[in-house]
Amino acid sequence: MLDNQKTIRDIFTNEYHKLKAYVNKFINEYGALEADDIIQDVALNLFSKPDFDTTVENAAAFVYRSLKNKIIDNYRKGKRTDSIDRNEKYNEMEDEKTNTQRSFENNEDVQKLRKAINKLSDDQRIILIETEFEGKSFAELSELWNVPIGTLLSRKHRAMASLQKILNKENS
Repeated sequence: MLDNQKTIRDIFTNEYHKLKAYVNKFINEYGALEADDIIQDVALNLFSKPDFDTTVENAAAFVYRSLKNKIIDNYRKGKRTDSIDRNEKYNEMEDEKTNTQRSFENNEDVQKLRKAINKLSDDQRIILIETEFEGKSFAELSELWNVPIGTLLSRKHRAMASLQKILNKENS
């Protein structure tokens, strides 16, 4: 077996959970094939190529890029499937979310951060929460609130500066 093949096989074997998390990050948005199927297709494709003797400098990057290309190909071809166990997966995700939330709530640093955020002005607090915790884009918020993007960016910058001052003051 060539060095490339062994290295790539080791990546698929040892990093499988990371590969699956990487694929899930993309397919949850698109509703594409299951992560296991995509990983299996890429592995099969890579190892079935007769000309796989070319040197790959960064095998991990090669595998991740191959996975991303496969996801894009599936999306373009319209290969979308719905999982039969959506409710079960949803319940598992909710359980994980609850467990994660509990561990964060018990974290002393998170409590300090919450107190510091609550000390911000309304404009600063809202823009910080919406962009950092709710994942909203400035373009979305600009349209929703009818406020220029530049204004929102300034508010966020001031919010981050104020938050840093508050946290530094509390830690000293």
